[in-house]
Amino acid sequence: VVKQGRCELKRYWNWDPDSEPLSRLSLQENAERFRDIFQRVVRDRLRTPKGYRPGAFLSGGLDSSSIVSLIASSPGFSPDRLPVFTILFPEVDPNYRIKHFDPLDETPYWTSVVEACHLESHKIEISGWGPFENLAEHLWHEENPISYPTYAFNKQALNVASSLGVRSLLR
Repeated sequence: VVKQGRCELKRYWNWDPDSEPLSRLSLQENAERFRDIFQRVVRDRLRTPKGYRPGAFLSGGLDSSSIVSLIASSPGFSPDRLPVFTILFPEVDPNYRIKHFDPLDETPYWTSVVEACHLESHKIEISGWGPFENLAEHLWHEENPISYPTYAFNKQALNVASSLGVRSLLR
């Protein structure tokens, strides 16, 4: 917390597993409520202008895998209506682990979603360049300093998606 020119580090939350639950609903009722809200939010973001189709980023993590799986399980879903885009870094050692646990390469996770849902998959390989390539162009589009270094990688994926008629990307 920064207050009156001083910086103070403190925990902003504290979870007590023995505390009263925030909801009086059962676990099943809360799960159903979450699913209803999640379905509505995802459905609302699938809207695209006529003649275009939505797409989704798919990293293999829980968020993007859940979104894509939900869409694929929707009534009337057609795999050609939802292309998915995965950003890959082929120069990274596939055995590298973040904090000695999480693999940096999530290929096994996203490929299992693509195969299970029969999706149109597009791999965007980022090789031989860093986030500051074409910096002047990125600054022009952003009209601000770049707030996150992966912007350049996402921009490359957005260009591929746009060339395929995708105008709305879920992440």
